[in-house]
Amino acid sequence: MTERKQKWILVRRDDYCVSALWKDFKIEDLNVCETDSGDVGKIYVGHVRNIVKNIQAAFVEYKKDCFGYLELKNCPPNLVIHEGDDLLVQVQRDAVKTKNPVLSMNLQIAGRYCIAMKDSCGVCISAKIRNEEWKRTVKELFDHSANVIVRTNSYELQDLGLLQTEYCKLCAKLEEIEQIGTKRTPFSLIYTPPMEYCTCVRDSKLTDFDEILTDDEEIYRELYHTLEPFGTDVTNLVKLIQPIQGDYLSLEGKFGIFKEMDRLTQRVVHLPSGAYLVIDYTEALTVIDVNSGKAVNGKKNKGDEAFLKLNCEAAVEVARQIRLRNLSGMILVDFIDMKAPESTAKLVNLMKAEVYKDPVPVSVVDITGLGIMELTRKRVTKPLHERIRNKDFQISEKNVDKY
Repeated sequence: MTERKQKWILVRRDDYCVSALWKDFKIEDLNVCETDSGDVGKIYVGHVRNIVKNIQAAFVEYKKDCFGYLELKNCPPNLVIHEGDDLLVQVQRDAVKTKNPVLSMNLQIAGRYCIAMKDSCGVCISAKIRNEEWKRTVKELFDHSANVIVRTNSYELQDLGLLQTEYCKLCAKLEEIEQIGTKRTPFSLIYTPPMEYCTCVRDSKLTDFDEILTDDEEIYRELYHTLEPFGTDVTNLVKLIQPIQGDYLSLEGKFGIFKEMDRLTQRVVHLPSGAYLVIDYTEALTVIDVNSGKAVNGKKNKGDEAFLKLNCEAAVEVARQIRLRNLSGMILVDFIDMKAPESTAKLVNLMKAEVYKDPVPVSVVDITGLGIMELTRKRVTKPLHERIRNKDFQISEKNVDKY
């Protein structure tokens, strides 16, 4: 039996792009981003407006009337920063509610196989790569002055020379950025990373895909340009589909992208067994409640075996919802109570296996005696429900307004 291939589908509506990963006849990953890109990853010449010594931070104006938070302890050790200084800064994280965007002076540029950094970090290797012999081989490729993070994608390389080549190109780009930055005035934009929808595709395991489909010419050109360095085997995957009018004939209609987005804004998620999840967002955390629903109503078998089966089904869907909704921070999952410790251990192991598939780091912290599992997920970009707020996605307003 041949292994099922996967597809990337990218569609545009107005000023945003939706990229969806299609696998086993359903959407397994989904990303919504502005087509004009945000500020994350961009490098500016910033102007230090204020230094707050009691929190060891500086507030830097990197665009006109846009201020970012720069933590001083993460700046180069021999550098003393004063008000009025001009600095090269990179936007690390978007603004979150009332918090300013986070800036860094440790400039970095990401490629498919590695991330080159300006300041000392040594040779760091993705925690998802566990082959110690392979790690030793890779570390021997770089000299002691290298500042590089080796990404998970590099593990698929047959020729590690490609990793070295990419690192050298990224380092050359960093040097060019620093040279240009010394000649520019405050608020100048020095570097713009590839579009977010392009990096989603670039950073996936491309050998698992048989097609990358889009019906938009601009998206097609951006994708082709981003993937061109990786050879014709990759660029041949990118296909421009001529747009067809009609909800069921277009790419978004054929793969149900916006219908899936509508479901992802709903509070209740139904499971095949009759059980369901209830997902609530609060200021501090996300709470997911697992309910047995019709799965056990009227049935005599309500012991640990039945509840473990329901919890395992729920755990798989919880991991999928966290990934698709791009939830981050603290996440509490209230599973159905089970008495046997071995049942709880099986559930925890399953959840760890499911979140391991997530490209964003997720940690399964613990599960309490009341059956509440604690997870944390790194915040990289805004969650889905924040990104689609006030956008014309033809999504039920009653769903978005709940959040």
